[in-house]
Amino acid sequence: MLSMRTAGLFALVIFLPSTVQAAVVINEIAWMGTAASANAEWMELYNSGNTSVDLTSWHLVAANGSPSITLAGSIAANGYFLLERTSDASVPTVTADQIYTG
Repeated sequence: MLSMRTAGLFALVIFLPSTVQAAVVINEIAWMGTAASANAEWMELYNSGNTSVDLTSWHLVAANGSPSITLAGSIAANGYFLLERTSDASVPTVTADQIYTG
């Protein structure tokens, strides 16, 4: 006989889609800048899933409220998303996916 907990977990597994796998993580942060400039701050997100992720309405917010970044765009499956602070000059060899301030 199934316990209530086991039955609940079984029901949850049945209703979850099995083909969608996406996990977005903060992969790297250059919060103190780079050797070239202390102001060259950037962040990189990584999608380890097998489907693209739409970032519409996603937010990155620091514990103290600044920066507060509303994301736009998407991250391809197994792809990266580069956020550069103030300008696209922080990582000269890569075009930023989004520029943020704060």
